[in-house]
Amino acid sequence: MIVLPDPWDALSVGEQLPDRLVVSYEATGVRDALKRRGLSFVLAPVTGELLTLRLLLDHAPEPDDQRVIAFKPSARLEETNHRFALAPSSVAGGIENKLSLSAIAREAGVTIAPQGKARVGVDSFETLISRYGLPFVAQSPRGFAGRRTFKICSAEDWEGLSSVLPGRPVKVAAWASGRPGTSNAVVDHAGNVMVSAPILQLTGDPDLTPHHLGSCGNDFTWRPGPHPDNRPAQIAEALGPVLADRGFRGHFGIDWVWDGTQCTLIEINARLTASFGLYIRERPELLHAHVAATNGIVISAKRLAPFEGGQLVAYNVGEDPVAPLLAANCWPTPGDSIAPGAKRGRLIVRGPVVDEEGNRLVQLPSA
Repeated sequence: MIVLPDPWDALSVGEQLPDRLVVSYEATGVRDALKRRGLSFVLAPVTGELLTLRLLLDHAPEPDDQRVIAFKPSARLEETNHRFALAPSSVAGGIENKLSLSAIAREAGVTIAPQGKARVGVDSFETLISRYGLPFVAQSPRGFAGRRTFKICSAEDWEGLSSVLPGRPVKVAAWASGRPGTSNAVVDHAGNVMVSAPILQLTGDPDLTPHHLGSCGNDFTWRPGPHPDNRPAQIAEALGPVLADRGFRGHFGIDWVWDGTQCTLIEINARLTASFGLYIRERPELLHAHVAATNGIVISAKRLAPFEGGQLVAYNVGEDPVAPLLAANCWPTPGDSIAPGAKRGRLIVRGPVVDEEGNRLVQLPSA
């Protein structure tokens, strides 16, 4: 069974696993798309937050022996007694916690920016800049798409976090200069890794996201020079045995920065990723490797080739609710009204997303 709150991701997975029931939320055009492909599905009405747990409890069949493909592990999902094509939440959560990155990277022998733990309102700005320089990055241990990730350029920036994360522990890291990238990968219990070619990541585009360090799109072919070559794959392959030893199986994403000489690991996402649904349409072997790995089957270690295409991920950058992103080649977010800061949808790009300098080539459709 495929249970994904984003119906377009669910459709992408369902196309590659047509014997599975698809359970997701209603969104413009998705019902017809599922019917055209002859897939079995249940689409739930949007009545609040788009939650996997609500889909499982209110709209999915009773638990059986079939593993559920879901976006990310959680203890609450595991309490439903369904079996999941995911690593245990206790394992994945420990890996994804941003405060765990130093130990994992050290064990794998991969490069990260100097970093450590600090507490908002306790550790002084002067102490932090003496350790990490300026600017530096402060991140809540939990967060995604740039939420609760802050670029600190001044004492005022650091002190301002007291209103957002009062007294909270955060990861503080030196600023890694370069171009952001990401990789999709799968690891099995033996530490074998299947990994994508380098994927260019759009970050902080003010037309697309309100978050200065928020990811907001991908180009599945790396265009700007110099090319990082196999360095990101080497990071994923070095991490694989470490993650496997911790009990992790299945898909994970890594975010990194390429400065033309060195790839610096930024974070590990121990789950499916925002690019996964679109990516597996062209590279379905990654999905099949994920299913195999979570079933205890050894996968082939492999580096996948790039391909033409990508996406822009558009968030509501205004201060008022707006409609979902509705246009040709768009995957709109379910619902009629998108709150400020929430995702409006994704524009699917069939060719280049950026040019050789890394500048965005594609515009969002007008509202």
